[in-house]
Amino acid sequence: MTRQATDEEIAWWDQLTDFQAHAHNQISNELRRTGLSLTTYLALDRIVRHAGPMRISELAAAIHLTPSSASRLVKKLVAENHLTRSACGDDRRGVFGHLTDRGRTTHEKATHHYRTALAQAIDHPTFSGTTPKEKN
Repeated sequence: MTRQATDEEIAWWDQLTDFQAHAHNQISNELRRTGLSLTTYLALDRIVRHAGPMRISELAAAIHLTPSSASRLVKKLVAENHLTRSACGDDRRGVFGHLTDRGRTTHEKATHHYRTALAQAIDHPTFSGTTPKEKN
């Protein structure tokens, strides 16, 4: 028989999704001050933390976008001079995203806002940070 989630696990899941929605809204509102959406910030952040060119397909997976949505986002970031694109040498269909100096500066300026808003969301009294109890 397939295991089903317990009432405790469902309560934990509800708390987790409530926190995620709260944090998303808090961070999005704060990032608007920088002119970035949360998705745009996350794209720049993943590329910065990747420490080098990143395949657009990897970026899509890292920030939970479809390949088509990631391609549109990269096109926008290229138009705004935050990224450049280049073909993958070993895969003609693959494309790398490279952070520009402007992209790096934009990311650096937005990171303070992102981290501040995330800390505020984590510190919110409704988030206790509990996890489901371990099964024996």
